[in-house]
Amino acid sequence: MCWPRRPINSHPIPVKNLPIWRTLWPILLLPLLGANQPAQPAPKPTADQELAALLAPLQTFRAAFHQRVTEEDGYLLDASRGIMSFTRPNQLYWQITTPAPALLIADGTALYYHDPELKQVRIRPWIPDPAQNPIAIFAAADAPISQSHQVTKLPTAKDSPRYRLRPKDPAAGYQQLTLTFAGGQPTRIEILDPLGQHTQIDFQPLQDPQAIPADPYRFTPPPDTEIIHER
Repeated sequence: MCWPRRPINSHPIPVKNLPIWRTLWPILLLPLLGANQPAQPAPKPTADQELAALLAPLQTFRAAFHQRVTEEDGYLLDASRGIMSFTRPNQLYWQITTPAPALLIADGTALYYHDPELKQVRIRPWIPDPAQNPIAIFAAADAPISQSHQVTKLPTAKDSPRYRLRPKDPAAGYQQLTLTFAGGQPTRIEILDPLGQHTQIDFQPLQDPQAIPADPYRFTPPPDTEIIHER
């Protein structure tokens, strides 16, 4: 006598009655399935992200500098040397030693320009906007450079990256700014202004750290100095 076979799955076991390993096995296998998938490469950083990574550690910087200003045709208009220091946010010490001594100090709110030969001090508000004040790229408070500039990485040696920055503001005080780094430190700034004049500032290691005052961002006008307030 043949007994009728019960159809397969005619009375499936309710899910709640399944052994726990049967209900969890798809979840338990997910890590294993994922491990067989090829790892996705990390996205390559954009030029502005690379530049931001170089600028972020520069909370303070000291150097000697050599500055040259030339016409569009290369004619030399001015050349000077000196020492400088900046500390974030918005503090700058810029001392020209040759050919004519001069001192530029920003204390975070005001900018002081002292001309010893004229016995004058000109005081104006510090402008933290990098589109109007190129040195604010370094000294201003941390802000995404992509907000104010279009950044392009220029072809160069791997250990000396160069970046061209073009202000997004059409009323900016310059057409473009080029920054060069080596060993994570800025080594050159190049500024092209709307008239075609080219300013190049090269930075070298400071030979005498004591040449910069202990409190470089505080300025007290010398006696018998004319003070001119500008806006």
